[in-house]
Amino acid sequence: MRSLFRVKVIYPVLGPIILNGALVIRDQKIEWVGRYSDFTDFDLIDATYEFPNHIIFPGLINLHCHLGLTDLVGKIPQNNSFSEWAQGVLSILGNHSSADPNRQVPLFAGVKQLVLKSGVTT
Repeated sequence: MRSLFRVKVIYPVLGPIILNGALVIRDQKIEWVGRYSDFTDFDLIDATYEFPNHIIFPGLINLHCHLGLTDLVGKIPQNNSFSEWAQGVLSILGNHSSADPNRQVPLFAGVKQLVLKSGVTT
């Protein structure tokens, strides 16, 4: 299945900003990126989505993890707002960093839990 997304702006990983951009997705992979006016294969498109006031940032990835928070599961009430959650985390952790020896045990427990859950072996 091919889907065409038309947006106001595309910020590609490489290359200049694309105004009045278009992005074609085929089988969950980017197949084509460019100006909407340059796209010609409309007969191959199964679905078109237009977002005239939106921007696409392909390739932005937030790489981080929360292993040091593993031991806080169940200690902070759920269904809070983000700010209430953050206050709960800070009230438990205080000003301790992950380099603090008191935080090393929960950090390694988080690594162990992740390794066991994912099936990684040595």
